[in-house]
Amino acid sequence: MGLLRLQTGPLRLLEHLQVQRTRLEVQRNCLLMQRTLFWMFSLLFYDFLIVFCITYILEIIKMVQQTRNYSFSDAELALFTSNLVGYITRDQADFTPRGVTALMVTALQTLGNELWNY
Repeated sequence: MGLLRLQTGPLRLLEHLQVQRTRLEVQRNCLLMQRTLFWMFSLLFYDFLIVFCITYILEIIKMVQQTRNYSFSDAELALFTSNLVGYITRDQADFTPRGVTALMVTALQTLGNELWNY
């Protein structure tokens, strides 16, 4: 019986050490996973912050572009746009080789109409 205890004692000690090693590996893996998740979320937040800042800057640029930097009144500009659309529509054959499409003329007319409604 004493011999059996001597043989099982080292085996139990070995099993105990393996269990402890497994626990330490699990704890280490959990710690590494926590650090990885922390950095992933930090990077995601950083990316979100960058996208937010870029979007905000683009909105500011749009607002700056919408400020008036011409000497026409809105009515004069709308009339000029209307006349220009009329001339381009009349001479569409001359403007097509220069890359002016009907879609561009329609877009210009829409902008002119927005000026009339403004």
